[in-house]
This record gives sequence, C-alpha cells and structure tokens, in this order.
Amino acid sequence: MISSLNKKHGKNVISLLIVISVIGILVMAGPASAFNIKVDLGTEEVVQGDDLEFLVNVDLGDHSFEDIQRVHLKLVEAEDGNETDSDDKGKDVRNCLFDRDGNLISNCEGIKNITLVSINPNGYGYGYGYGNGDGETVVYKVILDTDDLDSGDYYINVKANLKKALNGEEEQEVNSSSFKVIEKAEEHENNETEDN
Repeated sequence: MISSLNKKHGKNVISLLIVISVIGILVMAGPASAFNIKVDLGTEEVVQGDDLEFLVNVDLGDHSFEDIQRVHLKLVEAEDGNETDSDDKGKDVRNCLFDRDGNLISNCEGIKNITLVSINPNGYGYGYGYGNGDGETVVYKVILDTDDLDSGDYYINVKANLKKALNGEEEQEVNSSSFKVIEKAEEHENNETEDN
C-alpha cells in the first residue's frame, strides 16, 4: 500500500514539475507585441527616370505612434540577386532618416517625398492576453527618384527605432523584395521588338 502511494505521488510530482516548467517558459517568453514593418513596392520594374512610389507599413503592436523615434530608409543595390540577405549584402545607394511625421532628419538625396498617409488605431496585434494587442498601424508613402540610378536590381531596407523598449523591442528592420531599374533605351528596344 505504501509502495502504491509513493508511485502515485511520484507521478503527481513529475506532472506538477512539467506544468510549472511550461508555465515558466511562457512567462519568460513574454508578450507578443507584433511590432512589424512591411514594404509594399507595388511593382517589380521601374524605368530609369520614372518615380518609384511605394508604401512602408509599420504595425506597432503594443506600441503607439508617439513611440516612434525615427525611421531609416536605405536603397541598396543588390549583389548577385541576394536582395534579402540579413547581412545587408549590396551597396547602399541612398540613405534617408525621417521622423514619425515623415519630416526629413537627414539629407535624403533621391527621395522626392515622404508622406504620412495614415495612422490606423486598433491595428492587428497578437494579444494573447499579454498587453492590449491593439496597437496602431502607420503608413508612409515614399516617392523615389530613379534618374541617377544605374540599371540593375535593388531593394529597400527599412528600420524603425522606438523611443523606449517594450518587451525588449527597440527597433525592427525589414528588406523589401527586389525591383529592377531598366534603362529607357531597353524599354524602347523591347517595344520595337514587340511591334515587329
């Protein structure tokens, strides 16, 4: 009888330790705040000299618009078609720093305009009982001048910095998909070939 009680209590103790371990892992993992950035190019090609208009969406998760300190935008010429390498392979062609309202902080050569399009409250946060999960989504429209760009593959790198860290998040960075700048002459040659 004592032996069966020890076995029964032993199983209960092991079960209790497993439950405590799982709860401890969940608590240490902390809340999911869903601070994310997305770049929507809307095109895969742009003719040299034409403007490239794209959107930068910053989903703030548990953060608010006032938490954004600055946004850093880089245009990078891709090396060997490796546009999304986290090591930032490629040559920085344009660098631009702007504040949360879209006002330029640095000289943004080649950037014609940055407009704060919208601040949408109650964005798509994760929630899961941690924080409120109903942060804001901020959308910027950027117009890039391609006059001085060589033909080739490029991508946009965007990093948003926050004034204060929340759940260890101070910044978020993302690379867009690549796009190709084609020369005007190539466009005319392609049209002539199609017409024949």
